[in-house]
Amino acid sequence: MSVLAGVVTYLVAAGCGGVPNRILIETFNEPLSPRKYVTHFTEAYFARAADGGLDILLNWKQPTQADPTQEMQQVVFAHAFWTPRPGTTRAETSMLNATLRLMILTPPTGVGYAGAGFLTFTLSRDGTVLDGTIESGELAPATLAGGATPPFGPARISGRIRAAEDRRRVVRLLQEAELKLGLPR
Repeated sequence: MSVLAGVVTYLVAAGCGGVPNRILIETFNEPLSPRKYVTHFTEAYFARAADGGLDILLNWKQPTQADPTQEMQQVVFAHAFWTPRPGTTRAETSMLNATLRLMILTPPTGVGYAGAGFLTFTLSRDGTVLDGTIESGELAPATLAGGATPPFGPARISGRIRAAEDRRRVVRLLQEAELKLGLPR
C-alpha cells in the first residue's frame, strides 16, 4: 500500500463528532457512492493577513504505518479575503469568501489540492481564539510532488475549527509544507 493510500486509510478510520479541528473531505471519484474522510487536526493557528483578511492553518502529523521513520502530514490552509457579519450578511449557497488548500505530504511525495469555500468565524473577546466553520468548500488536485498520485479527485471540504492566534506558526508551517510540495517561494 502506498503511503498516500495510508493517509486515506487513516482518514477513513478517524472518528466523527462535533469537536473542533475536524475536517471532512467528501470525494466523488465514484459519483453514485461518494466517500467521506475525516481528520482531527492536532494543531490550529490563525493570523491577520497583510491584505486585511485572515489566515488559518491546521496541521496533523504522525509516523507512517509502512515506515515509522517517515512522517505523514496533512495541512489545511484557508485565507478569508472578506469577513461575513453574523446577522447582517445574507448567506447564499454559492457565496465564497476564502481560498482553501489541502496538502497531503509523505516526503518525498505529496499532493496539493486547491479550491474555495465559505468560512464563518468568531473571535474571543481578547482576539486570541478563533472558532470557525468551513462550508460549501470545493477542492481539486493542483500540485503533485515526487511522482505522487492523488488519492482522490475533486472533493468537497467542510469542518469546524478552533485556532489560537500565532502568526509565526502559521507562516512557518505553511512555508514548510509548500517547500515539501516544491512550490516556488
